[in-house]
Amino acid sequence: MSFLKECGKDLGVMAGTVMGKSIKKFGDVVDIEFIQGVGEGIDKSMQQQGELIGNLADGIADIGVGIAKKDNTKTRAGFDTLGSTLHDFSAKAVRSTETVAKHSLNTVEHLVTGNFNQAKHSATDLAKTVVVSVLAVDVVGTAISDTSTFDVTNSHVTGGGY
Repeated sequence: MSFLKECGKDLGVMAGTVMGKSIKKFGDVVDIEFIQGVGEGIDKSMQQQGELIGNLADGIADIGVGIAKKDNTKTRAGFDTLGSTLHDFSAKAVRSTETVAKHSLNTVEHLVTGNFNQAKHSATDLAKTVVVSVLAVDVVGTAISDTSTFDVTNSHVTGGGY
């Protein structure tokens, strides 16, 4: 495994441990299953996000090195890494969307049929999925975003931006 892939994976494990396991431990202490589930989900999600970032960085680095050294094999390997990483990410995004849709439909169905205990269970699962997704995307977005500031009050932009 390349240095960048390994770094991304390790960072994901660290982020998952710090955030996810801390939240899960808090859920254990207060004995709230919902919080425990959110912690577990964040831990797994952070590990996957770290791996994603490492793979993207590795692919981009291979492309850059391949272009700089005029090494078509290295360039192709970089594009292959990017392609497979984006494919994996897309598949996970589709699965997440399917999970949200399933829990949403189950909640509505149980409400319509008057099965309020099942509706509560489905709504709880939906909420866990949403919380984990929002936190994972926010943390990764913050980690890779530019720290420049945008001053819209004076009608001009300061900093680098995107």
